Amino acid sequence: MQPATTPAPKPAQNFDFRAYAAALRAPLQHLVRTTPTMRMLNLSGTATVEFTLAPSGHLIAARILRPSGAGSIDRAALTAVRRMHYPPFPGPENRTFTVPIRIAPNLGYTTQP
Repeated sequence: MQPATTPAPKPAQNFDFRAYAAALRAPLQHLVRTTPTMRMLNLSGTATVEFTLAPSGHLIAARILRPSGAGSIDRAALTAVRRMHYPPFPGPENRTFTVPIRIAPNLGYTTQP
C-alpha cells in the first residue's frame, strides 16, 4: 500500500478564475461598511470595482471601474476591496478581477448577481 499524497494544485490553465472571482463577492460584500449618513439618506447603488491580485493573493491595485453615482458608495466598495484577505491562486501572473457591489439599505447589503 502506498502512502497518501497531497493532490497537486491545479495548473493555472485549468484553474477556474471565473469561479474564483464569483467566490469573492460574498466576502467582499460582508466587508462593506456603510455610514449612518448613507443609511439616513437611503443611498443605494452599485459600484463596480476592478482590482489586480498577485498569485499569492496580495492586492496590487484597485479602482472604481463603473461608479455608482454616489461617492460614499464607491468609497465603501473600494475600502472593502482593500480590506479583504484574498486566497492564493495558481500561476505566475497577476490577474485582474471585476466585481460589482450593490448597496441597498432596504434589501440588505448584497452583491449583485
